Amino acid sequence: MSIRKKLLLSYIGMVLIPMFLFVLSVMMLIGIFLDDIKGINHYYQHDDQNKWVFSFAETFKKRDELFSGIKMVSKYAPERLMDKTFLQNVDKELRSNHSGLLVTKQNQTIFTSAFLKDAHLSKERLRMDKDRNRWETWIRVKDRFYAIQTQDYHFPDGTVGTVYLFTDTSPLAHFMPKFFPLVLLSLVLVISLTNGFLTYFVSRSIIKPIYALKKPQNRSRKGI
Repeated sequence: MSIRKKLLLSYIGMVLIPMFLFVLSVMMLIGIFLDDIKGINHYYQHDDQNKWVFSFAETFKKRDELFSGIKMVSKYAPERLMDKTFLQNVDKELRSNHSGLLVTKQNQTIFTSAFLKDAHLSKERLRMDKDRNRWETWIRVKDRFYAIQTQDYHFPDGTVGTVYLFTDTSPLAHFMPKFFPLVLLSLVLVISLTNGFLTYFVSRSIIKPIYALKKPQNRSRKGI
Protein backbone atom coordinates (compact mmCIF):
# COMPACT_ATOMS: atom_id res chain seq x y z
CA MET A 1 0.00 0.00 0.00
CA SER A 2 1.35 3.41 -0.94
CA ILE A 3 2.18 6.06 1.66
CA ARG A 4 -0.54 8.33 0.26
CA LYS A 5 -3.20 5.67 0.79
CA LYS A 6 -1.96 4.97 4.30
CA LEU A 7 -2.19 8.66 5.19
CA LEU A 8 -5.67 8.93 3.65
CA LEU A 9 -6.91 5.91 5.62
CA SER A 10 -5.38 7.30 8.82
CA TYR A 11 -7.22 10.62 8.34
CA ILE A 12 -10.50 8.79 7.75
CA GLY A 13 -9.83 6.62 10.79
CA MET A 14 -9.14 9.65 12.97
CA VAL A 15 -12.64 10.90 12.18
CA LEU A 16 -14.74 7.72 12.05
CA ILE A 17 -13.16 5.65 14.81
CA PRO A 18 -13.47 8.33 17.55
CA MET A 19 -17.09 8.95 16.51
CA PHE A 20 -17.92 5.26 16.79
CA LEU A 21 -16.10 4.81 20.09
CA PHE A 22 -17.66 7.97 21.54
CA VAL A 23 -21.19 6.82 20.66
CA LEU A 24 -20.35 3.43 22.16
CA SER A 25 -19.02 5.00 25.36
CA VAL A 26 -22.11 7.24 25.70
CA MET A 27 -24.35 4.19 25.29
CA MET A 28 -22.36 2.45 28.01
CA LEU A 29 -22.75 5.46 30.30
CA ILE A 30 -26.49 5.54 29.62
CA GLY A 31 -26.58 1.87 30.62
CA ILE A 32 -24.65 2.61 33.82
CA PHE A 33 -26.93 5.52 34.73
CA LEU A 34 -30.11 3.88 33.44
CA ASP A 35 -31.72 3.77 36.89
CA ASP A 36 -31.12 7.50 37.34
CA ILE A 37 -32.60 8.24 33.90
CA LYS A 38 -35.61 6.06 34.66
CA GLY A 39 -36.11 8.02 37.87
CA ILE A 40 -36.10 11.31 35.93
CA ASN A 41 -38.57 9.89 33.40
CA HIS A 42 -40.82 8.66 36.20
CA TYR A 43 -40.79 12.12 37.79
CA TYR A 44 -41.74 13.98 34.62
CA GLN A 45 -43.50 11.37 32.51
CA HIS A 46 -47.22 11.31 31.70
CA ASP A 47 -49.26 8.32 30.57
CA ASP A 48 -49.66 9.68 27.02
CA GLN A 49 -45.90 10.14 26.47
CA ASN A 50 -43.80 7.82 24.38
CA LYS A 51 -41.58 5.71 26.60
CA TRP A 52 -38.01 6.17 25.40
CA VAL A 53 -34.77 6.79 27.25
CA PHE A 54 -35.07 10.58 27.40
CA SER A 55 -38.86 10.83 27.23
CA PHE A 56 -38.79 13.51 29.95
CA ALA A 57 -37.82 15.92 27.15
CA GLU A 58 -41.47 15.80 26.05
CA THR A 59 -42.43 17.43 29.35
CA PHE A 60 -40.16 20.40 28.73
CA LYS A 61 -41.38 20.68 25.16
CA LYS A 62 -44.98 20.91 26.37
CA ARG A 63 -43.97 23.44 29.04
CA ASP A 64 -42.26 25.62 26.43
CA GLU A 65 -45.33 25.47 24.20
CA LEU A 66 -47.54 26.62 27.08
CA PHE A 67 -45.19 29.46 27.97
CA SER A 68 -45.03 30.50 24.31
CA GLY A 69 -48.80 30.87 24.49
CA ILE A 70 -48.43 33.04 27.60
CA LYS A 71 -45.94 35.22 25.72
CA MET A 72 -48.41 35.70 22.87
CA VAL A 73 -51.15 36.64 25.33
CA SER A 74 -48.87 39.09 27.15
CA LYS A 75 -48.03 40.76 23.85
CA TYR A 76 -51.44 40.95 22.18
CA ALA A 77 -53.97 40.60 25.03
CA PRO A 78 -52.23 41.50 28.32
CA GLU A 79 -55.55 42.16 30.05
CA ARG A 80 -56.15 38.37 30.09
CA LEU A 81 -53.29 38.11 32.56
CA MET A 82 -55.62 39.77 35.07
CA ASP A 83 -58.19 36.99 34.54
CA LYS A 84 -57.65 34.50 37.37
CA THR A 85 -59.79 31.84 35.71
CA PHE A 86 -57.58 31.95 32.62
CA LEU A 87 -54.42 31.82 34.73
CA GLN A 88 -55.76 28.94 36.82
CA ASN A 89 -56.52 26.90 33.70
CA VAL A 90 -53.02 27.48 32.32
CA ASP A 91 -51.49 26.80 35.70
CA LYS A 92 -53.37 23.51 35.97
CA GLU A 93 -51.68 22.28 32.78
CA LEU A 94 -48.31 23.58 33.92
CA ARG A 95 -48.54 21.88 37.27
CA SER A 96 -48.64 18.47 35.61
CA ASN A 97 -45.22 19.44 34.19
CA HIS A 98 -43.91 20.41 37.65
CA SER A 99 -44.12 24.09 36.72
CA GLY A 100 -46.00 27.08 38.04
CA LEU A 101 -46.73 30.74 37.30
CA LEU A 102 -46.14 33.90 39.25
CA VAL A 103 -47.72 37.03 37.71
CA THR A 104 -46.94 40.54 38.89
CA LYS A 105 -48.14 44.02 37.99
CA GLN A 106 -46.23 47.11 39.07
CA ASN A 107 -44.18 44.86 41.39
CA GLN A 108 -47.36 43.62 43.07
CA THR A 109 -48.21 39.91 42.96
CA ILE A 110 -51.59 39.30 41.31
CA PHE A 111 -51.38 35.52 40.86
CA THR A 112 -49.34 32.79 42.51
CA SER A 113 -49.51 29.17 41.46
CA ALA A 114 -50.38 26.56 44.06
CA PHE A 115 -47.22 24.79 42.89
CA LEU A 116 -45.13 27.73 44.10
CA LYS A 117 -46.92 27.81 47.43
CA ASP A 118 -46.25 24.11 47.91
CA ALA A 119 -42.58 24.64 47.00
CA HIS A 120 -42.31 27.67 49.32
CA LEU A 121 -41.33 29.96 46.46
CA SER A 122 -42.25 33.61 46.12
CA LYS A 123 -41.21 36.68 44.20
CA GLU A 124 -38.89 37.64 47.04
CA ARG A 125 -36.87 34.46 46.47
CA LEU A 126 -35.97 35.49 42.93
CA ARG A 127 -32.37 36.38 42.13
CA MET A 128 -32.72 37.85 38.67
CA ASP A 129 -29.63 39.21 36.92
CA LYS A 130 -31.17 42.39 35.51
CA ASP A 131 -27.88 43.77 34.19
CA ARG A 132 -27.46 40.87 31.76
CA ASN A 133 -31.20 40.64 31.08
CA ARG A 134 -31.07 36.87 31.30
CA TRP A 135 -34.10 35.09 29.89
CA GLU A 136 -33.64 32.10 32.15
CA THR A 137 -31.98 31.75 35.50
CA TRP A 138 -31.83 29.26 38.34
CA ILE A 139 -32.46 29.33 42.06
CA ARG A 140 -31.95 26.73 44.75
CA VAL A 141 -34.28 26.23 47.70
CA LYS A 142 -32.77 23.71 50.11
CA ASP A 143 -32.14 20.62 47.96
CA ARG A 144 -34.49 21.66 45.12
CA PHE A 145 -33.48 23.45 41.93
CA TYR A 146 -35.83 25.64 39.87
CA ALA A 147 -35.41 27.11 36.40
CA ILE A 148 -37.06 30.50 35.95
CA GLN A 149 -38.23 32.04 32.70
CA THR A 150 -39.62 35.54 32.53
CA GLN A 151 -41.78 37.59 30.19
CA ASP A 152 -42.47 41.29 30.64
CA TYR A 153 -45.79 42.76 29.46
CA HIS A 154 -47.35 46.22 29.15
CA PHE A 155 -50.94 47.35 29.68
CA PRO A 156 -52.57 50.04 27.50
CA ASP A 157 -52.46 52.45 30.46
CA GLY A 158 -48.67 52.19 30.55
CA THR A 159 -48.35 49.95 33.60
CA VAL A 160 -45.97 47.01 33.36
CA GLY A 161 -45.81 43.54 34.77
CA THR A 162 -43.87 40.30 34.58
CA VAL A 163 -44.83 36.65 34.23
CA TYR A 164 -42.46 34.19 35.92
CA LEU A 165 -42.47 30.51 35.03
CA PHE A 166 -40.88 28.24 37.63
CA THR A 167 -39.95 24.66 36.73
CA ASP A 168 -38.68 22.08 39.19
CA THR A 169 -35.50 20.73 37.55
CA SER A 170 -34.11 19.04 40.65
CA PRO A 171 -33.77 15.53 39.15
CA LEU A 172 -31.81 16.91 36.18
CA ALA A 173 -29.74 19.22 38.38
CA HIS A 174 -28.63 16.25 40.47
CA PHE A 175 -28.03 14.04 37.43
CA MET A 176 -26.04 16.36 35.15
CA PRO A 177 -22.97 16.82 37.39
CA LYS A 178 -22.56 13.03 37.49
CA PHE A 179 -23.25 12.23 33.85
CA PHE A 180 -21.85 14.99 31.63
CA PRO A 181 -18.32 15.18 33.11
CA LEU A 182 -17.97 11.48 32.28
CA VAL A 183 -19.25 12.11 28.76
CA LEU A 184 -16.67 14.87 28.31
CA LEU A 185 -13.94 12.70 29.79
CA SER A 186 -14.81 9.81 27.47
CA LEU A 187 -14.69 12.18 24.47
CA VAL A 188 -11.22 13.42 25.43
CA LEU A 189 -9.93 9.88 26.07
CA VAL A 190 -11.37 8.51 22.82
CA ILE A 191 -9.84 11.28 20.71
CA SER A 192 -6.48 11.14 22.50
CA LEU A 193 -6.09 7.36 22.43
CA THR A 194 -7.39 6.92 18.89
CA ASN A 195 -5.22 9.64 17.41
CA GLY A 196 -2.24 8.45 19.44
CA PHE A 197 -2.52 4.83 18.26
CA LEU A 198 -3.19 5.77 14.65
CA THR A 199 -0.30 8.20 14.57
CA TYR A 200 2.04 5.58 16.05
CA PHE A 201 1.08 2.74 13.72
CA VAL A 202 0.92 4.89 10.57
CA SER A 203 4.24 6.56 11.26
CA ARG A 204 5.78 3.17 11.99
CA SER A 205 4.43 1.68 8.77
CA ILE A 206 5.89 4.62 6.83
CA ILE A 207 9.25 4.90 8.59
CA LYS A 208 9.99 1.16 8.60
CA PRO A 209 10.07 0.84 4.75
CA ILE A 210 12.25 3.95 4.58
CA TYR A 211 14.80 2.36 6.91
CA ALA A 212 14.58 -0.85 4.87
CA LEU A 213 15.51 1.13 1.74
CA LYS A 214 18.37 2.87 3.50
CA LYS A 215 20.10 -0.35 4.55
CA PRO A 216 21.15 -1.47 1.02
CA GLN A 217 22.33 2.06 0.27
CA ASN A 218 24.50 2.10 3.38
CA ARG A 219 25.93 -1.30 2.52
CA SER A 220 26.76 -0.25 -1.02
CA ARG A 221 28.56 2.85 0.27
CA LYS A 222 30.63 0.69 2.62
CA GLY A 223 31.34 -1.74 -0.22
CA ILE A 224 29.68 -4.63 1.45
